[in-house]
Parts: sequence; C-alpha cells; structure tokens
Amino acid sequence: GKETMDVPDPYYTGDFEETYRLVEAGTSEWLKKIKAQLKD
Repeated sequence: GKETMDVPDPYYTGDFEETYRLVEAGTSEWLKKIKAQLKD
C-alpha cells in the first residue's frame, strides 16, 4: 500500500491544483481497492 497523507486545505495554501491532484490520486487508489474487493 501507499502511505497515508494529509491533503492541504487550498483555502489556506492557495494551491487548488495540488489539492486536486492529491484528491484525484487518492480517489483513484481507493476505487481500485473497492473494485478488487467486489471481484472477490
């Protein structure tokens, strides 16, 4: 598995693109795990 990370709040950092990238990557990994569990 991958390490757990906090996602910085773009309200404070102003970096909405980085926050989006992190959320998208985490969501993708989460969905892969769910799909694998559904196949079992």
